[in-house]
Amino acid sequence: MQQHVTHYVHEQVNRTSDPIVFHLERDPGEKFPLGKKSSEYKEAIQLVTPYVEKHRATMKRGVPALNYCDDLVMNWAPPGCEDIDYCLPPPEKSTLRLCGWDH
Repeated sequence: MQQHVTHYVHEQVNRTSDPIVFHLERDPGEKFPLGKKSSEYKEAIQLVTPYVEKHRATMKRGVPALNYCDDLVMNWAPPGCEDIDYCLPPPEKSTLRLCGWDH
């Protein structure tokens, strides 16, 4: 059975400054985010913010164990990418190097 990629190409978004919040008792499937202007959203953010700040203040950054990049391996061309015209051409040779991931 052949699988197809169906328009799941998207940009990575950092939601640190405006997190997506769900009410897990009413919406365990996380399909309906709370509106950012709702009082429920604001209360949840107010409740969680001190814990997030404490975590950031005490967090110690580690050294990644898997911080190697190889364009030949990381090429994005899954089955079905032709259908959405979004296959990246593979590089001609391996380009193994250390990555500068911002962890």
